[in-house]
Amino acid sequence: MTAATWREALVAYIRAETLPLDKFGHMPRLYALAARLGQGTEYDDDVLFAAAWMHDLGVFLGHRPQDPTELAKWDHVPYTVAKSRDLLAGWGFPTEKLDLRSPAGNCLACPPC
Repeated sequence: MTAATWREALVAYIRAETLPLDKFGHMPRLYALAARLGQGTEYDDDVLFAAAWMHDLGVFLGHRPQDPTELAKWDHVPYTVAKSRDLLAGWGFPTEKLDLRSPAGNCLACPPC
């Protein structure tokens, strides 16, 4: 699968899963801003695109607990990381990039260390 194809699959998935719907516009804006801030620096655009589009998956309705008590304790990061790793690999995201480390030391598929 080409970069364009896995990106299209990712965007289609997020479009379908984003609830409430008004949250959808946040991901393309985040990606565009991060890419603009990264101009003149070295970064992996595949990793940036995937991270920007997937980062809120665990806060969408249907991906988080409905019970208010459980929701109050919910940490969406481990859920988002695990789900993102599986989804990205299935869409043809370069698997060797799932373990790339950020300057903060965490990888795309790992919660912050």
